[in-house]
Amino acid sequence: MPRLVPRQPRIRLDPDAYKAICKEVLSRDSWRCQNCGTAENLQVHHIKSRSKLGHDSLENLITLCVSCHESLHRNLGFSRSEASERKKNHGPDAPSAPAPTTRVACEKGNRDCQKK
Repeated sequence: MPRLVPRQPRIRLDPDAYKAICKEVLSRDSWRCQNCGTAENLQVHHIKSRSKLGHDSLENLITLCVSCHESLHRNLGFSRSEASERKKNHGPDAPSAPAPTTRVACEKGNRDCQKK
């Protein structure tokens, strides 16, 4: 009989650490939506959702604009695998874009992240 492996608890950060990782994700993604490239109305999205034990980690977060983020959650936009692939292909060696002057919302609790 196969043995069941217990689920590992997901990594969940405290609010201040989550806000810091949001800023790090936005910076890593050059303050651009990883689907359409816009620099306005940005949010941080969990590739593997929290409800499926997705971690609050750099590897599981990607920058999306509000429109692409809403489309993704309504299953109208690009696939999660596309989001993951875009995140993998957009690293620190990619050309950087100018930072937007607008504020962006972190997904958790609508806290604002702001580039300093």
